[in-house]
Amino acid sequence: MTKSAIQLATILAVLLPTFELHAQLVTTFRLARHAGVPDLNNNEINGMFDRATVALTDAILPDDVACDMRLHRLDVGKWWYSANNINSTVASQTDYVNHQANTAHAYALIVNVLNWCLIPGSFGGCGWPTGSHKPFIITYNLANDAAGQRGIVMAHEFGHTVGLNHDTTSHTQQIMFGGALRSEYHKVWSSSSCHNYETIFSDTCPSPDTNPAWLTWPCLQTLDNGAFPTAMSSSSTVLETTQAGAVASTAATANDQDYSNIPIEDVAHSFIVDSMPVEVEDYYGPNDLAKLRSMLLDSTNRPFYRTIATLIGLISQGDKADVQALLNYANQPGADLSSAFFGLGYIVARTRNQAALDLLLRFEQSSDPAVIQSASLGLSVTGHPTGLTRLQNRARQARGEQVEAANSAVRYNQQVAQMGLRRFYRQSVVAQTVTPHLVNPQAGFEP
Repeated sequence: MTKSAIQLATILAVLLPTFELHAQLVTTFRLARHAGVPDLNNNEINGMFDRATVALTDAILPDDVACDMRLHRLDVGKWWYSANNINSTVASQTDYVNHQANTAHAYALIVNVLNWCLIPGSFGGCGWPTGSHKPFIITYNLANDAAGQRGIVMAHEFGHTVGLNHDTTSHTQQIMFGGALRSEYHKVWSSSSCHNYETIFSDTCPSPDTNPAWLTWPCLQTLDNGAFPTAMSSSSTVLETTQAGAVASTAATANDQDYSNIPIEDVAHSFIVDSMPVEVEDYYGPNDLAKLRSMLLDSTNRPFYRTIATLIGLISQGDKADVQALLNYANQPGADLSSAFFGLGYIVARTRNQAALDLLLRFEQSSDPAVIQSASLGLSVTGHPTGLTRLQNRARQARGEQVEAANSAVRYNQQVAQMGLRRFYRQSVVAQTVTPHLVNPQAGFEP
Protein backbone atom coordinates (compact mmCIF):
# COMPACT_ATOMS: atom_id res chain seq x y z
CA MET A 1 0.00 0.00 0.00
CA THR A 2 1.36 3.40 -0.94
CA LYS A 3 1.97 6.16 1.57
CA SER A 4 -0.95 8.20 0.17
CA ALA A 5 -3.27 5.22 0.38
CA ILE A 6 -2.29 4.66 4.01
CA GLN A 7 -2.93 8.30 4.79
CA LEU A 8 -6.38 8.12 3.12
CA ALA A 9 -7.28 4.99 5.05
CA THR A 10 -6.27 6.68 8.29
CA ILE A 11 -8.44 9.71 7.53
CA LEU A 12 -11.44 7.52 6.62
CA ALA A 13 -11.02 5.51 9.81
CA VAL A 14 -11.38 8.74 11.77
CA LEU A 15 -14.21 10.27 9.73
CA LEU A 16 -16.45 7.29 9.03
CA PRO A 17 -17.69 6.92 12.64
CA THR A 18 -18.61 10.61 12.52
CA PHE A 19 -20.54 10.17 9.25
CA GLU A 20 -22.11 6.88 10.16
CA LEU A 21 -24.90 6.02 7.75
CA HIS A 22 -28.34 6.49 9.25
CA ALA A 23 -31.01 3.93 8.39
CA GLN A 24 -34.25 5.86 7.91
CA LEU A 25 -37.36 3.97 8.97
CA VAL A 26 -39.58 2.99 6.07
CA THR A 27 -43.23 2.31 6.90
CA THR A 28 -44.66 0.17 4.13
CA PHE A 29 -48.30 -0.68 3.59
CA ARG A 30 -50.64 -1.50 0.74
CA LEU A 31 -53.26 0.72 -0.87
CA ALA A 32 -56.40 -0.82 -2.33
CA ARG A 33 -59.36 0.52 -4.24
CA HIS A 34 -62.84 -0.90 -4.52
CA ALA A 35 -63.60 -2.38 -7.94
CA GLY A 36 -66.25 0.31 -8.39
CA VAL A 37 -63.61 3.05 -8.13
CA PRO A 38 -61.82 4.19 -11.31
CA ASP A 39 -58.33 2.82 -11.87
CA LEU A 40 -55.44 4.49 -10.08
CA ASN A 41 -52.20 4.62 -12.02
CA ASN A 42 -48.74 4.25 -10.52
CA ASN A 43 -48.12 7.99 -10.47
CA GLU A 44 -51.34 8.64 -8.54
CA ILE A 45 -50.64 5.94 -5.97
CA ASN A 46 -46.99 6.88 -5.51
CA GLY A 47 -47.97 10.54 -5.33
CA MET A 48 -50.16 9.87 -2.30
CA PHE A 49 -47.34 8.17 -0.40
CA ASP A 50 -44.82 10.81 -1.43
CA ARG A 51 -47.06 13.70 -0.35
CA ALA A 52 -47.82 12.03 2.97
CA THR A 53 -44.10 11.51 3.54
CA VAL A 54 -43.31 15.16 2.82
CA ALA A 55 -46.03 16.21 5.26
CA LEU A 56 -44.49 14.14 8.03
CA THR A 57 -40.80 14.69 7.36
CA ASP A 58 -40.43 18.37 6.50
CA ALA A 59 -40.13 21.03 9.19
CA ILE A 60 -40.51 24.26 7.26
CA LEU A 61 -43.28 25.63 9.48
CA PRO A 62 -42.71 27.19 12.91
CA ASP A 63 -42.72 24.67 15.77
CA ASP A 64 -42.84 21.79 13.32
CA VAL A 65 -41.16 18.44 14.06
CA ALA A 66 -39.59 16.42 11.26
CA CYS A 67 -40.25 12.70 11.62
CA ASP A 68 -37.32 10.54 10.56
CA MET A 69 -39.28 8.11 8.41
CA ARG A 70 -41.10 7.76 5.14
CA LEU A 71 -44.23 6.02 3.92
CA HIS A 72 -43.76 3.56 1.10
CA ARG A 73 -46.13 1.66 -1.14
CA LEU A 74 -46.23 -2.10 -0.78
CA ASP A 75 -46.27 -3.91 -4.16
CA VAL A 76 -48.81 -3.04 -6.85
CA GLY A 77 -52.21 -1.45 -6.31
CA LYS A 78 -54.83 -3.88 -5.09
CA TRP A 79 -58.56 -3.97 -5.65
CA TRP A 80 -61.45 -5.68 -3.92
CA TYR A 81 -65.03 -6.41 -4.79
CA SER A 82 -68.20 -6.67 -2.70
CA ALA A 83 -71.11 -8.22 -4.53
CA ASN A 84 -73.75 -6.26 -2.63
CA ASN A 85 -71.97 -2.88 -2.71
CA ILE A 86 -71.16 -2.42 -6.37
CA ASN A 87 -71.19 1.38 -6.12
CA SER A 88 -68.43 1.43 -3.52
CA THR A 89 -70.24 3.53 -0.94
CA VAL A 90 -69.98 3.63 2.83
CA ALA A 91 -73.31 4.68 4.32
CA SER A 92 -73.43 2.61 7.53
CA GLN A 93 -71.42 0.66 10.05
CA THR A 94 -72.00 -2.53 8.09
CA ASP A 95 -70.59 -0.95 4.93
CA TYR A 96 -67.55 0.29 6.82
CA VAL A 97 -66.75 -3.04 8.46
CA ASN A 98 -67.40 -5.00 5.27
CA HIS A 99 -64.98 -2.83 3.35
CA GLN A 100 -62.33 -3.25 6.05
CA ALA A 101 -62.73 -7.02 6.13
CA ASN A 102 -62.88 -7.59 2.40
CA THR A 103 -59.73 -5.73 1.42
CA ALA A 104 -57.48 -8.50 2.78
CA HIS A 105 -54.13 -6.98 3.74
CA ALA A 106 -54.49 -3.31 2.68
CA TYR A 107 -54.41 -0.36 5.06
CA ALA A 108 -55.34 2.58 2.82
CA LEU A 109 -58.73 1.96 1.21
CA ILE A 110 -60.24 4.02 -1.62
CA VAL A 111 -64.02 4.19 -2.06
CA ASN A 112 -66.25 6.46 -4.13
CA VAL A 113 -68.51 7.88 -1.43
CA LEU A 114 -68.03 8.05 2.34
CA ASN A 115 -71.25 8.98 4.15
CA TRP A 116 -70.55 7.40 7.53
CA CYS A 117 -67.73 7.71 10.05
CA LEU A 118 -69.36 6.54 13.30
CA ILE A 119 -71.96 9.20 12.49
CA PRO A 120 -73.67 10.22 9.24
CA GLY A 121 -72.13 12.96 7.11
CA SER A 122 -70.28 13.65 3.88
CA PHE A 123 -66.65 12.83 4.66
CA GLY A 124 -63.43 12.84 2.68
CA GLY A 125 -61.66 10.45 5.03
CA CYS A 126 -62.26 8.32 8.09
CA GLY A 127 -59.91 6.54 10.44
CA TRP A 128 -61.87 4.60 13.04
CA PRO A 129 -61.31 3.85 15.83
CA THR A 130 -58.26 5.70 17.09
CA GLY A 131 -55.39 3.33 17.85
CA SER A 132 -57.25 0.33 16.45
CA HIS A 133 -54.49 -0.42 13.92
CA LYS A 134 -57.19 -1.09 11.33
CA PRO A 135 -57.54 0.19 7.75
CA PHE A 136 -58.57 3.76 7.07
CA ILE A 137 -60.77 4.97 4.22
CA ILE A 138 -60.54 7.96 1.91
CA THR A 139 -62.70 8.92 -1.05
CA TYR A 140 -61.70 8.74 -4.69
CA ASN A 141 -61.81 12.47 -5.34
CA LEU A 142 -58.99 12.75 -2.80
CA ALA A 143 -57.07 9.94 -4.47
CA ASN A 144 -57.45 11.76 -7.78
CA ASP A 145 -56.47 15.18 -6.44
CA ALA A 146 -53.22 16.34 -8.01
CA ALA A 147 -52.93 19.29 -5.60
CA GLY A 148 -51.61 17.12 -2.77
CA GLN A 149 -54.67 16.93 -0.51
CA ARG A 150 -54.73 13.17 -0.93
CA GLY A 151 -51.39 12.70 0.81
CA ILE A 152 -52.38 15.01 3.66
CA VAL A 153 -55.53 12.99 4.31
CA MET A 154 -53.54 9.76 4.12
CA ALA A 155 -51.07 11.05 6.72
CA HIS A 156 -53.93 12.25 8.94
CA GLU A 157 -55.93 9.02 8.82
CA PHE A 158 -52.83 6.88 9.24
CA GLY A 159 -52.19 8.94 12.36
CA HIS A 160 -55.49 7.68 13.78
CA THR A 161 -54.57 4.12 12.83
CA VAL A 162 -51.41 4.32 14.93
CA GLY A 163 -53.04 6.02 17.92
CA LEU A 164 -53.15 9.81 17.42
CA ASN A 165 -56.20 11.89 18.28
CA HIS A 166 -57.23 15.22 16.83
CA ASP A 167 -55.29 18.26 17.98
CA THR A 168 -57.83 20.81 19.23
CA THR A 169 -55.33 23.16 20.86
CA SER A 170 -54.99 25.45 17.85
CA HIS A 171 -55.51 25.76 14.13
CA THR A 172 -51.83 26.28 13.34
CA GLN A 173 -51.68 23.84 10.43
CA GLN A 174 -51.51 20.64 12.46
CA ILE A 175 -51.67 17.40 10.48
CA MET A 176 -54.11 16.06 13.10
CA PHE A 177 -56.42 19.06 12.83
CA GLY A 178 -59.96 17.66 12.92
CA GLY A 179 -62.89 18.67 10.75
CA ALA A 180 -61.88 20.64 7.65
CA LEU A 181 -58.35 19.60 6.69
CA ARG A 182 -56.37 21.58 4.11
CA SER A 183 -53.27 20.64 2.11
CA GLU A 184 -51.03 23.04 4.08
CA TYR A 185 -52.06 21.49 7.41
CA HIS A 186 -49.05 19.24 7.89
CA LYS A 187 -47.28 20.21 11.10
CA VAL A 188 -46.31 17.35 13.40
CA TRP A 189 -46.56 18.79 16.88
CA SER A 190 -44.22 16.59 18.91
CA SER A 191 -41.59 13.87 18.77
CA SER A 192 -44.12 11.63 20.52
CA SER A 193 -46.38 12.00 17.49
CA CYS A 194 -43.47 10.97 15.29
CA HIS A 195 -43.00 7.90 17.46
CA ASN A 196 -46.57 6.84 16.70
CA TYR A 197 -45.99 7.27 12.99
CA GLU A 198 -42.72 5.31 13.13
CA THR A 199 -44.29 1.87 12.85
CA ILE A 200 -43.41 -1.27 10.98
CA PHE A 201 -45.53 -4.14 9.75
CA SER A 202 -45.17 -7.76 10.71
CA ASP A 203 -46.17 -10.71 8.55
CA THR A 204 -46.47 -12.99 11.58
CA CYS A 205 -49.89 -11.84 12.75
CA PRO A 206 -52.88 -14.12 13.26
CA SER A 207 -54.85 -15.11 10.22
CA PRO A 208 -57.96 -12.99 9.55
CA ASP A 209 -59.91 -16.24 9.76
CA THR A 210 -59.46 -16.12 13.55
CA ASN A 211 -61.42 -12.86 13.74
CA PRO A 212 -63.21 -12.30 10.41
CA ALA A 213 -65.07 -9.19 11.59
CA TRP A 214 -61.86 -7.16 11.64
CA LEU A 215 -58.71 -7.21 9.57
CA THR A 216 -55.90 -8.71 11.64
CA TRP A 217 -53.11 -9.10 9.06
CA PRO A 218 -50.74 -7.47 8.48
CA CYS A 219 -50.52 -5.94 11.93
CA LEU A 220 -48.58 -2.91 13.11
CA GLN A 221 -45.59 -2.98 15.41
CA THR A 222 -43.48 -0.19 16.84
CA LEU A 223 -39.75 -0.30 17.31
CA ASP A 224 -40.15 -0.96 21.03
CA ASN A 225 -40.18 -4.75 20.83
CA GLY A 226 -43.52 -4.80 19.09
CA ALA A 227 -45.44 -2.86 21.73
CA PHE A 228 -48.11 -0.54 20.43
CA PRO A 229 -47.67 3.18 21.19
CA THR A 230 -49.94 4.78 23.76
CA ALA A 231 -52.54 7.13 22.29
CA MET A 232 -51.84 10.80 22.87
CA SER A 233 -53.39 12.11 26.07
CA SER A 234 -54.55 15.39 24.56
CA SER A 235 -58.27 15.98 24.06
CA SER A 236 -59.74 13.22 21.95
CA THR A 237 -62.25 13.70 19.20
CA VAL A 238 -65.79 12.95 20.23
CA LEU A 239 -67.15 9.60 19.08
CA GLU A 240 -63.68 8.19 18.54
CA THR A 241 -63.44 4.84 20.27
CA THR A 242 -60.69 2.85 21.87
CA GLN A 243 -62.60 -0.40 21.51
CA ALA A 244 -65.75 -1.48 19.74
CA GLY A 245 -68.79 -0.06 21.50
CA ALA A 246 -66.90 2.37 23.70
CA VAL A 247 -67.55 6.01 22.81
CA ALA A 248 -65.61 8.99 24.08
CA SER A 249 -67.94 11.78 25.25
CA THR A 250 -66.45 15.11 26.20
CA ALA A 251 -67.70 18.68 26.42
CA ALA A 252 -68.59 20.15 23.04
CA THR A 253 -66.30 23.13 23.44
CA ALA A 254 -63.32 20.87 24.13
CA ASN A 255 -63.70 19.33 20.68
CA ASP A 256 -64.35 22.49 18.67
CA GLN A 257 -61.70 23.77 16.31
CA ASP A 258 -60.82 27.45 16.08
CA TYR A 259 -61.67 28.98 12.69
CA SER A 260 -60.79 32.54 13.65
CA ASN A 261 -59.18 34.48 10.81
CA ILE A 262 -59.59 31.61 8.35
CA PRO A 263 -61.41 32.88 5.21
CA ILE A 264 -64.45 30.85 4.24
CA GLU A 265 -62.82 30.16 0.86
CA ASP A 266 -60.00 28.35 2.64
CA VAL A 267 -62.40 26.23 4.65
CA ALA A 268 -64.36 25.44 1.48
CA HIS A 269 -61.17 24.20 -0.16
CA SER A 270 -60.81 21.56 2.54
CA PHE A 271 -61.96 17.99 2.96
CA ILE A 272 -63.97 16.98 6.01
CA VAL A 273 -62.27 14.19 7.91
CA ASP A 274 -63.58 12.10 10.82
CA SER A 275 -65.74 14.75 12.50
CA MET A 276 -68.23 17.33 11.30
CA PRO A 277 -67.15 21.01 11.74
CA VAL A 278 -70.46 22.13 13.26
CA GLU A 279 -68.71 24.99 15.05
CA VAL A 280 -68.37 26.93 11.78
CA GLU A 281 -71.75 28.51 12.55
CA ASP A 282 -69.94 30.59 15.20
CA TYR A 283 -67.48 32.09 12.71
CA TYR A 284 -69.31 32.73 9.43
CA GLY A 285 -72.43 34.55 8.30
CA PRO A 286 -74.48 35.89 5.32
CA ASN A 287 -71.55 37.31 3.38
CA ASP A 288 -69.71 34.01 3.64
CA LEU A 289 -72.80 32.11 2.50
CA ALA A 290 -72.98 34.31 -0.61
CA LYS A 291 -69.40 33.32 -1.40
CA LEU A 292 -70.20 29.63 -0.88
CA ARG A 293 -73.21 29.80 -3.19
CA SER A 294 -71.04 31.41 -5.86
CA MET A 295 -68.35 28.76 -5.39
CA LEU A 296 -70.97 26.03 -5.88
CA LEU A 297 -71.55 27.42 -9.39
CA ASP A 298 -67.86 27.51 -10.34
CA SER A 299 -66.69 24.28 -11.99
CA THR A 300 -63.11 24.87 -10.84
CA ASN A 301 -64.35 24.10 -7.32
CA ARG A 302 -65.79 20.72 -8.34
CA PRO A 303 -63.44 18.64 -6.12
CA PHE A 304 -64.75 20.63 -3.14
CA TYR A 305 -68.48 20.70 -3.95
CA ARG A 306 -69.24 18.25 -1.14
CA THR A 307 -67.50 20.41 1.43
CA ILE A 308 -69.18 23.56 0.11
CA ALA A 309 -72.66 22.00 0.25
CA THR A 310 -72.00 20.80 3.79
CA LEU A 311 -70.82 24.24 4.92
CA ILE A 312 -73.91 25.93 3.48
CA GLY A 313 -76.07 23.64 5.59
CA LEU A 314 -74.00 24.17 8.74
CA ILE A 315 -73.96 27.99 8.45
CA SER A 316 -77.30 28.88 6.84
CA GLN A 317 -80.05 30.50 8.87
CA GLY A 318 -82.69 29.14 6.51
CA ASP A 319 -82.40 31.71 3.73
CA LYS A 320 -84.30 30.76 0.59
CA ALA A 321 -81.19 31.34 -1.52
CA ASP A 322 -79.28 28.70 0.45
CA VAL A 323 -81.99 26.08 -0.01
CA GLN A 324 -82.23 26.88 -3.72
CA ALA A 325 -78.45 26.63 -4.13
CA LEU A 326 -78.44 23.12 -2.66
CA LEU A 327 -81.40 22.10 -4.84
CA ASN A 328 -79.67 23.44 -7.95
CA TYR A 329 -76.55 21.51 -7.05
CA ALA A 330 -78.53 18.31 -6.47
CA ASN A 331 -80.00 18.65 -9.97
CA GLN A 332 -76.58 18.94 -11.62
CA PRO A 333 -75.38 15.89 -13.59
CA GLY A 334 -72.91 13.94 -11.48
CA ALA A 335 -73.74 15.81 -8.27
CA ASP A 336 -73.04 14.11 -4.96
CA LEU A 337 -76.64 13.89 -3.76
CA SER A 338 -75.74 12.88 -0.24
CA SER A 339 -73.82 16.10 0.47
CA ALA A 340 -76.64 18.20 -0.98
CA PHE A 341 -79.22 16.36 1.11
CA PHE A 342 -77.08 16.48 4.24
CA GLY A 343 -76.90 20.24 3.71
CA LEU A 344 -80.69 20.46 3.46
CA GLY A 345 -81.02 18.27 6.55
CA TYR A 346 -78.71 20.55 8.53
CA ILE A 347 -80.80 23.57 7.57
CA VAL A 348 -83.94 21.79 8.78
CA ALA A 349 -82.30 20.79 12.06
CA ARG A 350 -80.98 24.27 12.74
CA THR A 351 -83.82 26.46 11.41
CA ARG A 352 -86.87 24.20 10.91
CA ASN A 353 -87.02 25.39 7.31
CA GLN A 354 -90.13 23.85 5.75
CA ALA A 355 -88.98 24.19 2.14
CA ALA A 356 -85.82 22.20 2.83
CA LEU A 357 -87.84 19.52 4.63
CA ASP A 358 -90.34 19.27 1.78
CA LEU A 359 -87.52 18.72 -0.71
CA LEU A 360 -86.08 15.87 1.34
CA LEU A 361 -89.50 14.26 1.72
CA ARG A 362 -90.07 14.53 -2.02
CA PHE A 363 -86.72 13.00 -2.94
CA GLU A 364 -87.25 10.21 -0.42
CA GLN A 365 -90.21 9.08 -2.52
CA SER A 366 -88.05 8.65 -5.63
CA SER A 367 -88.00 5.38 -7.56
CA ASP A 368 -84.19 5.49 -7.64
CA PRO A 369 -82.66 3.53 -4.71
CA ALA A 370 -79.57 5.80 -4.66
CA VAL A 371 -81.74 8.91 -4.36
CA ILE A 372 -83.82 7.27 -1.63
CA GLN A 373 -80.71 6.38 0.35
CA SER A 374 -79.27 9.91 0.07
CA ALA A 375 -82.58 11.54 1.01
CA SER A 376 -82.92 9.20 3.98
CA LEU A 377 -79.48 10.28 5.16
CA GLY A 378 -80.60 13.90 4.91
CA LEU A 379 -83.76 13.18 6.90
CA SER A 380 -81.72 11.34 9.52
CA VAL A 381 -79.99 14.57 10.61
CA THR A 382 -83.10 16.78 10.65
CA GLY A 383 -84.46 15.69 14.02
CA HIS A 384 -87.88 16.49 12.55
CA PRO A 385 -90.92 14.36 13.54
CA THR A 386 -92.26 14.21 9.97
CA GLY A 387 -88.89 12.99 8.80
CA LEU A 388 -88.86 10.45 11.64
CA THR A 389 -92.21 9.03 10.54
CA ARG A 390 -90.97 8.63 6.99
CA LEU A 391 -87.78 6.93 8.17
CA GLN A 392 -89.70 4.57 10.44
CA ASN A 393 -91.89 3.54 7.49
CA ARG A 394 -88.78 2.93 5.42
CA ALA A 395 -87.22 0.87 8.22
CA ARG A 396 -90.28 -1.39 8.40
CA GLN A 397 -89.88 -2.15 4.70
CA ALA A 398 -86.12 -2.76 4.87
CA ARG A 399 -84.72 -6.22 4.24
CA GLY A 400 -81.29 -7.84 4.52
CA GLU A 401 -78.36 -5.47 4.85
CA GLN A 402 -80.70 -2.48 4.42
CA VAL A 403 -82.04 -3.06 7.93
CA GLU A 404 -79.02 -1.72 9.82
CA ALA A 405 -78.80 1.48 7.77
CA ALA A 406 -82.55 2.10 8.01
CA ASN A 407 -82.66 1.56 11.76
CA SER A 408 -79.60 3.78 12.21
CA ALA A 409 -81.30 6.59 10.30
CA VAL A 410 -84.25 6.40 12.70
CA ARG A 411 -81.91 6.46 15.69
CA TYR A 412 -79.93 9.42 14.37
CA ASN A 413 -83.10 11.43 13.80
CA GLN A 414 -84.24 10.77 17.36
CA GLN A 415 -80.86 11.76 18.77
CA VAL A 416 -80.76 15.02 16.83
CA ALA A 417 -84.29 15.80 18.05
CA GLN A 418 -83.21 15.17 21.63
CA MET A 419 -79.82 16.88 21.64
CA GLY A 420 -79.78 19.29 18.73
CA LEU A 421 -77.47 18.97 15.74
CA ARG A 422 -74.34 20.35 17.38
CA ARG A 423 -74.47 18.15 20.44
CA PHE A 424 -75.33 15.17 18.25
CA TYR A 425 -72.09 15.57 16.36
CA ARG A 426 -70.09 16.25 19.51
CA GLN A 427 -71.65 14.15 22.25
CA SER A 428 -74.15 11.62 20.96
CA VAL A 429 -73.61 8.00 21.91
CA VAL A 430 -73.80 5.90 18.77
CA ALA A 431 -74.82 2.31 19.45
CA GLN A 432 -72.33 -0.20 18.06
CA THR A 433 -74.52 -3.25 18.47
CA VAL A 434 -75.01 -4.49 14.93
CA THR A 435 -73.05 -7.61 14.09
CA PRO A 436 -71.64 -7.04 10.62
CA HIS A 437 -72.64 -9.48 7.89
CA LEU A 438 -69.53 -10.05 5.82
CA VAL A 439 -69.77 -10.87 2.14
CA ASN A 440 -67.30 -13.10 0.37
CA PRO A 441 -64.71 -10.87 -1.31
CA GLN A 442 -63.16 -11.36 -4.69
CA ALA A 443 -59.84 -9.57 -4.82
CA GLY A 444 -57.05 -9.21 -7.31
CA PHE A 445 -54.11 -7.08 -8.34
CA GLU A 446 -54.11 -4.28 -10.84
CA PRO A 447 -51.69 -4.75 -13.72
